[in-house]
Amino acid sequence: MQTVTTKDMQTITLTGTIGYQITDLKKMYNDLYHPELTLSNIIMNELADYVYNNKLSDIKAGNAEGNVLGKVKSLDYGIKIEYFKLTNFAVVKTFRLIQDHSWVDQGMTLDVKK
Repeated sequence: MQTVTTKDMQTITLTGTIGYQITDLKKMYNDLYHPELTLSNIIMNELADYVYNNKLSDIKAGNAEGNVLGKVKSLDYGIKIEYFKLTNFAVVKTFRLIQDHSWVDQGMTLDVKK
C-alpha cells in the first residue's frame, strides 16, 4: 500500500500486484539482496513518480500500470516481469499519526502534547 500526492495536490492510496518469473537464479541472487522487496520498492518509486507528475483527472489505471510495467521490464536482474496490476485506487483524505515519540520518553501524554 502506498499513499501519494498528485500534481494537483490530491492524495490517493494505491495497492498493486506484480507477477514475475525467475529466468536466471544466479544473476538474481548476485544482483539483488532481497528480490521481492527490491521489486516492490522499484515499482512503488515508478508509481509515485507517475502519480506525482499527473493531475488526478489524467490518471488512469491502465496508463499507470503500463508506465510502471514499461520501466520495470527493462531491468535485468535475472527476472522476467510478467505483469503489474493496480488492485486498489482510492482518493482519500490523509491523517498522519504523530510519528515523533520523543515526548513519550518525557512522560507526556497526547492530551498535553503541544
